[in-house]
Amino acid sequence: MEKSFEENKTTFHVGTNVSASLAFDAAMRDKYEKLLLDSIRSELLYTYSTPLSAGLIVLYTICFLVGLVGNLLVMSVVLRSRRMHTITNKFLGNLAVCDLMVICFCVPSNIALEAYRSYMFGDALCRVLPYIQGISVSGSVLSLTVISLDRFHSLSHQGKPPRSFLKQNSIVVLVLIWVVSMAIMSPLLFVNHLDHVTLDFGLSENLTLAICKEDWPSDAGKQQYSVTLFVFHLIIPAAIMILANALVGKKLWRADDIDEVENATRLESGMISHAVVASGLKRQRGIVKMLVALLSVFFVFWTPYYVITLWLDFRIGKHWEENSVAGNVYPFTLFLGLANSAINPICYSLMNARFREATKDVFSRKMQWIPPSSETTNTENTEQVSADVFSL
Repeated sequence: MEKSFEENKTTFHVGTNVSASLAFDAAMRDKYEKLLLDSIRSELLYTYSTPLSAGLIVLYTICFLVGLVGNLLVMSVVLRSRRMHTITNKFLGNLAVCDLMVICFCVPSNIALEAYRSYMFGDALCRVLPYIQGISVSGSVLSLTVISLDRFHSLSHQGKPPRSFLKQNSIVVLVLIWVVSMAIMSPLLFVNHLDHVTLDFGLSENLTLAICKEDWPSDAGKQQYSVTLFVFHLIIPAAIMILANALVGKKLWRADDIDEVENATRLESGMISHAVVASGLKRQRGIVKMLVALLSVFFVFWTPYYVITLWLDFRIGKHWEENSVAGNVYPFTLFLGLANSAINPICYSLMNARFREATKDVFSRKMQWIPPSSETTNTENTEQVSADVFSL
């Protein structure tokens, strides 16, 4: 009987040891799986430490700060400085509003996405943020196109003083720009939505990612829309603006232009001087240079994004996700396009003396209304006749 007791005791100890060993193994397995899942989550979701994401976060942050300060300054100068109340500056102010929308809404969301890959802004912003980005791009290119067409129209009448077709219709045209932009980008409100993807690594817990994606009824529809945007935002505006500014530049830089404009304006005002006309033409030439710079920057910064988007939509890169080199191109082209909104105010400052003078006025608080003398009024009137509403 004692032998039987000893055998049972031994069996009990063995069973206890096995159970403890199994429990220990289960605990270690759970701990290992948790560590492995945390490692996977950290690698897939928290990407701020990777070289590409870290670099883009720094660039986006600089873009945000420069763009916010620059575009607020442009809007403040255009609104507060009397010398900046021109037709051209209304549309440049509209361009600054578009840029500020990008800076305030799109840039922060992309910073967050580079730091944490799972989309954290919900379904509503998933639809709205791409829409805002599209509206701002459309509004920018339409504003630049309208300015170019108006300058061409104002200088295209042989032997007549410059006249802007926007002078009486600027508000209507601005409203049309926003209406057209909202209409052409409206499909993005319906095709973008928040989706959740579950990743199964064979562990006790799966990893779920929230993704903001476009979901089109067919590939053909997506391709047609991408081509439409490419043509509407790049091809047609580029053709119009290059032709219009080339013709305007040819007219303004002709050797006999001063005499032609002076004779036309003298007939109308009877008090124009050669020096005033020359000064007006100099300002208009400066505006053309600034417009060419703005157009060049816009197309240089946005063309790569549209080309890559077309490349993806037509599935030319069918193994896009597997190609690490190509996979790094799209985020950079998107940053390049958004950075255009921070570059525009720099172009205004570098290429327009009157904008710099008005900026100094803002900082020195010399914006109080001073009733002009009759002499000053006459001078401004003659400059308005010679340089029209495009004087900056």
